[in-house]
Amino acid sequence: MNRDRRLWPRSIAVRLSLWYATCAFGLILAATGFLYWVLATNFEREDARFARDELNNIRLVLNASPIPSSSWRSVSAGLVPDDDRELYLRLLAPSGAVVVETPGMDRIAPPPVSPDLTASRGDAPVRHSIRTAQGDLFETLTAPVATDGSPTRGFVQLAMNRGDEERLLAIYRRRLALVLSLSLIASAAIGYLIARSGMRPIRRIGETAERVGSSTLHERIATAGLPAELSGLAETFNTMLDRLEQSFGQMSRFSDDVAHELRTPVNNLRGEIEVALSKARSSEEYRDLLGSSLEECARISRIISGLLFLARAEGGHEALQAEEVDIAREIDAVRDFYEAAASDKGVTLSAVVDGSPKARLDRILFQQAIGNLVSNAIAHTEMGGDVRLEARSDAAGLHLLVADTGCGIAPEHLPHVFERFYRADSARSGADHAGLGLAIVRSIIERHSGRVAVDSWPGGGTRVSLLFPAE
Repeated sequence: MNRDRRLWPRSIAVRLSLWYATCAFGLILAATGFLYWVLATNFEREDARFARDELNNIRLVLNASPIPSSSWRSVSAGLVPDDDRELYLRLLAPSGAVVVETPGMDRIAPPPVSPDLTASRGDAPVRHSIRTAQGDLFETLTAPVATDGSPTRGFVQLAMNRGDEERLLAIYRRRLALVLSLSLIASAAIGYLIARSGMRPIRRIGETAERVGSSTLHERIATAGLPAELSGLAETFNTMLDRLEQSFGQMSRFSDDVAHELRTPVNNLRGEIEVALSKARSSEEYRDLLGSSLEECARISRIISGLLFLARAEGGHEALQAEEVDIAREIDAVRDFYEAAASDKGVTLSAVVDGSPKARLDRILFQQAIGNLVSNAIAHTEMGGDVRLEARSDAAGLHLLVADTGCGIAPEHLPHVFERFYRADSARSGADHAGLGLAIVRSIIERHSGRVAVDSWPGGGTRVSLLFPAE
């Protein structure tokens, strides 16, 4: 992996630049290569056409007026002048012997061998390309011509110098190499500039992320002007920052609430111990002080237990121990358990179960949730009031209701009653109520993928509805 990282650049801008330069250079190379092929092909086609035309003209002259072989020497000079360095001519007897040739023809191309002459006995000329020792390229054409009226024909061989085209193509190749080199450099440079420009929004996102800290969670990425591909990423990042800011705010408030809730019993314990140590006291006074300290310790223990439960529930460290639960039996158990507390308070506690509903859930957590709601309802219902439990089951799941005729909750407090340590009024505070009961209820319902809702009217009581969804 380390070796691959050394071979392949880590920078996205460099990678994009390389890809852009490679693609652009590839397209330019393909285009220029095609143009070079077209130019070279046209040169070759034009030279071949010109050579065929010249050869056909010579054959027409010789075929129109058959000339004895002995007279070919004088005739050849009129066909191709000796000072022409582009075309060379050679006339051969029917046997293949050289009769006459343009000066220098022997240095360009040797006389054709028997297979070439045999192939040339048709009307189509035989074509060859020859490169001389000096590096010049020649095109040769060999074709039969009429002699002095005999059925046996002689042969004419034409050689055309293609050196000018070769030199022109060589110049073109050198210029093409220069253009391609400059194009490669320009493609790489332009590609890097484009990549740098395209990566600028990503750098902005990175700079914003670098500025984000525990004290700067309000920072957000500006989505205006971002490309469509990065706009979604920026919005997702901003949403994550919103969640982090909310979580940090909750943690900060939670820490303040914990400190506030624990400070009171700890201060009470300290004050009672200081009073006890200030002078000698009787055993009855010590017993009273120890009893009061024990109550404060129990309050601290309840707070800690509630916080530990919420931490485990939110962290998902403990799986639900789901089982088939007889709801009627569990409701009766909860009513029997809190019957004594309701009687002491002068409150009527009743339970109504429609049919024999059953549900698959965690029985212990179910009892804890219902118990917290009943305990809370009894605590905030005046003497002579009623607390009622109702349970029914349908296709949606198990519906539970805990209603009381207590003091109720003001509308502005309803959205916050399930928050930790939240108490709607001073009447809901006290040694037995730390503000965690409803938070625990919501946590239990959410672990069962259910819903909880509360309706309340000041002076008209409170109704808490629970839904455990069908499996």
